[in-house]
Amino acid sequence: MSHDKSKKIFFCLFLVSFCFSCVNHDEAEWFYGKISFESFSKIENKSEVVVGIIDSGFDPAFSSYFTDGSLLEGYDFVDNDSDVTSTVNLHGTYMSLLIGGKEKNGFRGIDDKLKIVPIRAISDDGSTTTDILLKSLSYAKERGCVVF
Repeated sequence: MSHDKSKKIFFCLFLVSFCFSCVNHDEAEWFYGKISFESFSKIENKSEVVVGIIDSGFDPAFSSYFTDGSLLEGYDFVDNDSDVTSTVNLHGTYMSLLIGGKEKNGFRGIDDKLKIVPIRAISDDGSTTTDILLKSLSYAKERGCVVF
């Protein structure tokens, strides 16, 4: 994947682990009222936006909530490998869905054209270390992510 900053806008979201569940589809879009979309709506080609999710990883059982090619390969800094799978702590999966999930079962994310890169920095028990977080941030930065 090219990381030409003139063609892509990179965001890196650092999300701390906490217990979160969005099971009730009637309440699944509560977050729309909490987020300002004004600057985001000005981005012309959202399919060029890559969002790095530094969190607890991703459960592949939810892959069908993403359009083809929008869920990119990430890295697992907890186990030091490329398998970001987490089926216990689903916070990273939920954050990925809230940001880039396509419409399915009455749920939709902010925009299904966004590309998602899961970066696992939080273990299944919700813990992490400063070293893991710094490595995750460095990984994101090396790939052109703007960290905010």
